[in-house]
Amino acid sequence: MIFIYVLLIFLNLLPSCHSYRMFLSICNAVFTTLISEFIDNTKYISVKSNLNFSNTKKVSLLIFKGNHIQPSNYIGISKKIQKIGADHGLNIDIKIPKYPFIQHKKPDNTPLFALGHSSGVYDFLMFNNISKFDGLIQIGSILNSNGTLPWKSLKLQSFPIPVLTLIGKKDGYLRHTFCLDEVYSQNDTEKYITKPIIIPSNINHLHISNTTSSTMANLLGLKDIRSSISVEKAWNIIASYIVDFVVLNSNSSLYHHNNSLANMKDIQRRSQYLLNKYSKYDITILLKSLQKLLLNRSINEIIFFNYYEFLLSKPTDTLMSCYIQPKSYLFSKMYFTPLWVKSKYKIYISAKQINERMFLQIAFDNNIRTKFKIIFKPDKVCHTTLEWIFSTVTVQKVDNIIYIQSPIFITNEHTIRYKNFYYFKILSPAQILELLHIDLQDY
Repeated sequence: MIFIYVLLIFLNLLPSCHSYRMFLSICNAVFTTLISEFIDNTKYISVKSNLNFSNTKKVSLLIFKGNHIQPSNYIGISKKIQKIGADHGLNIDIKIPKYPFIQHKKPDNTPLFALGHSSGVYDFLMFNNISKFDGLIQIGSILNSNGTLPWKSLKLQSFPIPVLTLIGKKDGYLRHTFCLDEVYSQNDTEKYITKPIIIPSNINHLHISNTTSSTMANLLGLKDIRSSISVEKAWNIIASYIVDFVVLNSNSSLYHHNNSLANMKDIQRRSQYLLNKYSKYDITILLKSLQKLLLNRSINEIIFFNYYEFLLSKPTDTLMSCYIQPKSYLFSKMYFTPLWVKSKYKIYISAKQINERMFLQIAFDNNIRTKFKIIFKPDKVCHTTLEWIFSTVTVQKVDNIIYIQSPIFITNEHTIRYKNFYYFKILSPAQILELLHIDLQDY
């Protein structure tokens, strides 16, 4: 015990650079858990309810907490789940494990569900036999179907038990755009009952836990988006969807089954409508905007998904080559990426003009306003192809001002192979929508 305390003191004296602070945070978490194990042998917080549970079906729910969030922070949402559950004919027994590595046994003849908040999902997956559970509720997390986030990839489509994926539209830690990776061709049972993906409008990452930040999030530079609704109202919304999911997957013929199904269909359709908006703004919208800027001159596109083929292409006077990049997936980075475009210099138009026109049009179409002033800076001129390749469209926040700037590169008449070509990168239409929905909201 003395050794642990001495080591903790030593770790706190380490230099305060980013990597050391992350290392310190992880070590603190581990040693705090070990100390707690010595002091307190209680493995769970058990949430008791004083409600009358006569004539109800019993269900067990385990809540796996997020990183650096105390188990006690989930008591509020637990009581709300129990109250709404009772209204739906459920007697929900809730336990919140203090440590992720505790093994859990399924109660006899009682449906068992897991609720994981943020990293709590991966604690659940790492230390538990999934097949013993009747369903997983993941909040502020995804299964990483395409394997592009920095954790283990699991396929939602083939996941062995029902999964409710809930990411608030105002989640500042994990973007709701990542739900696009989880969408696949679902039948009605999967879409509304066993594998629903929902995005509640005013919910953020930490609403469920009644907290405003965590140590690890601060180290990673993550901030939640402010919401206009209270924590209590958020609990009502979150708990309602959780209870509907449990009702639909608890192998019972509860009276409220049809109501829960109707609720799940309603929110899932609204969520799908939001996700569909990103695919609505595709390259066709961009070309129409370009044609207007070019006095209705007809422009056709050649689409590439390989940057090498894009660089080798030679568009004609009426063609543009467009390269659509793979999605970007690092924390605090956007899901969507800029478009790479190449044309003959004869149809030159500044990337600044395109960005500005597209941005204002999409903001108008979606009736989205931000508290930020948007300034489109003159294009950044690159001097070599390589410099242009490694440059991107920059979106920089300075106080309440957002500066957006595109890189361009123009070959001259002395270039051996590609004379008088115009290379530019612009915000993709879907990227603009993501900026408006997430990055330009109030943090």
